[in-house]
Amino acid sequence: MSAGQAACADVTVTGDEVVITPRGWWKVSSMRGRVRVPRDAVRGARLSQDPVAELRPRWRTLGTYLFVIRAGYWRGRSGSSWWCYRTGRPALVLDLDPELAGLDEIVAVTDDAPGTVAALGGTA
Repeated sequence: MSAGQAACADVTVTGDEVVITPRGWWKVSSMRGRVRVPRDAVRGARLSQDPVAELRPRWRTLGTYLFVIRAGYWRGRSGSSWWCYRTGRPALVLDLDPELAGLDEIVAVTDDAPGTVAALGGTA
């Protein structure tokens, strides 16, 4: 990620889980200090240049929306999702098994989205 494009969250992949930790005020905006999902719940991982156009979140159920910021829980045509996203930035998109994770997707701007995608066996 280039200078001036600070990440919104840190992502850690361990043996059996993926942990997304929002940074700074993103914790408050996204209504979570940390999101944990079982690694088995991750169906796919990819880098998206425009996740809003792809996933079309429509209703904010809990979180923040301020034109360029989309944070917290959303519902849309693809189901429920959790966002930690700043408009115009490439983002990590995790496609999840909702029965195991309780969500359909997670979208976050991270420092090393391509590395996270590779660690989860997805495509950048």
